[in-house]
Amino acid sequence: MDMRRDSSSYDLMLITKFASITHMETYLVDPLHQEVSIFIGGVLDIVRTDSEEYETQHTPLR
Repeated sequence: MDMRRDSSSYDLMLITKFASITHMETYLVDPLHQEVSIFIGGVLDIVRTDSEEYETQHTPLR
């Protein structure tokens, strides 16, 4: 795994524990979980886009 450690790096982790596979499957399709998942995906897209734009604009000339 290639880990970047600079100003464009970010970490995100969710640790969950379920009593059973059935509980996990219920969680995955829960409307609130789906809403949060979409929100987090959107935030990560913004971070990626901002990071890529910054790197493009601040690439040293050779």
